[in-house]
Amino acid sequence: MMDDTKFPTPGIYEFPMDSAGQKSFEDLKGKVLSIAKDPDGCQLLRQKLLEGRLEDTQIIFSELKDGICALMMDPFGGVVTGKLFEVCDEEQMNELVSSITSDVRLLMSLCLHSQGPQYLRIFLECLRTPEQISHVISVLTVPLARDEIGSRVISHCFDIFPAKESMPIHYAITNHFLEIAFNEIGSCLLQGLISGSVESLDPRTIISTTLFSGYRLSTQKFGSRVLLHVIGLEIQHMLFYLVDNVLKGAFADLSIDEYGSIVVKKLMGACRGKYAPRIINEIILSPKFLYILVDPCGYSVLEYAKDCCKVSSKDVEVYANMGK
Repeated sequence: MMDDTKFPTPGIYEFPMDSAGQKSFEDLKGKVLSIAKDPDGCQLLRQKLLEGRLEDTQIIFSELKDGICALMMDPFGGVVTGKLFEVCDEEQMNELVSSITSDVRLLMSLCLHSQGPQYLRIFLECLRTPEQISHVISVLTVPLARDEIGSRVISHCFDIFPAKESMPIHYAITNHFLEIAFNEIGSCLLQGLISGSVESLDPRTIISTTLFSGYRLSTQKFGSRVLLHVIGLEIQHMLFYLVDNVLKGAFADLSIDEYGSIVVKKLMGACRGKYAPRIINEIILSPKFLYILVDPCGYSVLEYAKDCCKVSSKDVEVYANMGK
């Protein structure tokens, strides 16, 4: 919630006076949006919202709702929107949800704006129903997951919403998994979720999706980082699934790929003596073995196999001669 003691420095906006010499709010109808962007005007509107008169609140709401996204990016208008969110009833919040999510491009501009996330967090905290929460975060999750500031908004959603109500975020992430994983920021977000950084989120579904997508992740710069993170957990049944199912038949190709070779080495190191021989046998018995031998990435995999898995240089030479 907003701190009522903090607001911008007063400006020089002149308001009409009534017969008693008081600032007249009725005479400001039709001007509320422009007043909200004035340093003195935003204070007047905050005060009116704090006073709690339904008529004043409705006037402010009706004139600001359609331009609410742009107003949240204004240094003075944002102050008004933050207080407006706090006093809106359920029906008004429904209208604001519709307004804020109606233009995804403008919403993304808001999320990536320097002060946008501050007021967006207040908006999220003021959502009244599971339906409102579900609608907003289903629109926000995928684009926000690919931006550093936006990913913080997602993390904030996990913090403020109960596990059940934050499930749409989980569903959106798994449904658009590769799109998020192939992005640098999205990759970092997924690694955090896999590590259990969100207490209310069971990471098993994301881990399962990572394993299932193992081959496509292996050859991507940022996607491979997600897979490497799962391999680093060294959970044996997951390693077996990767070796015996997902990546089976692909280790030769992965060995000569810039990112795939890193995955192969990481997997051999995590498996050690248990499943690593399967990987090594597949590589050295491959028709591509000679090419692997002279490829920089492939050669690094073979060198790692010798150091990590006790494959001798003589064995490598024997298989190289067999392939000639």
